[in-house]
Amino acid sequence: MKNIITVKDLNYRPFNNLNIQIKENSFVAISGPNNSGKTTLMRILNREKGNNFPITILGKNISNHKISNYRKIVEALFPLEITFNELTLNDEINSIDKSISSEYILKKLNLKKIGDIEFTKLDIKTLILSKLAIILLNNPQIIIIDELNLCFSHQEIIKIMDFLREYQHTYETTIIYTTTNLEDTIGLDYLYIISDGKIILEGEPLNTLQKDNIINKIGLRIPFMIDLSVKLKDYNLLSDLELDPEGMVDKL
Repeated sequence: MKNIITVKDLNYRPFNNLNIQIKENSFVAISGPNNSGKTTLMRILNREKGNNFPITILGKNISNHKISNYRKIVEALFPLEITFNELTLNDEINSIDKSISSEYILKKLNLKKIGDIEFTKLDIKTLILSKLAIILLNNPQIIIIDELNLCFSHQEIIKIMDFLREYQHTYETTIIYTTTNLEDTIGLDYLYIISDGKIILEGEPLNTLQKDNIINKIGLRIPFMIDLSVKLKDYNLLSDLELDPEGMVDKL
């Protein structure tokens, strides 16, 4: 796969010569402790921070894309900054020139019963899922999702991520997801871990998450089963990772 996004030697607080390459049709996580720059990078990609950056999207510098067409390429979800143009979800959906079945999206996000309820009467989780539904129906080439763990439990995020993975494969979309919870990154295509404005680790998530010494130093928590597997491997009690607790018991 070719790169859909290339960030080369980005110097913008807090970044110091940041380099990132994101393949098209991939599901990529960017993790790191609070204030490491994750959300700042997403705002730059969403063109909220100006245009004078060494970043190419679809082979063109980010500043060379017409702003009027940019939302067909990139849409972003910042969970605590939700806004809508219409009064209800059905109003929003009816205003979209969509090529994807709204029935499919609403069913997967459990939103079928709230379509005619005014947004002002909905709770924050439903508002976030409503905004996500609208973004998915617009079907941009790149979707940015920032810090769902601010509002959702891990089990809720697992369900959302499973659906997003299905959507990503079906519609050949690139998704970038930021999180402080490394457990959310398991099963994704690629993981970048940022600290102090620099990439300190990158790679396939299961391989990257075994770098326990580096991850522990920056204050992130390694998923329990991976952490346990790494420690048991160090003592030659396990030969490979085991993510299932029952499987771990059987192997031991």
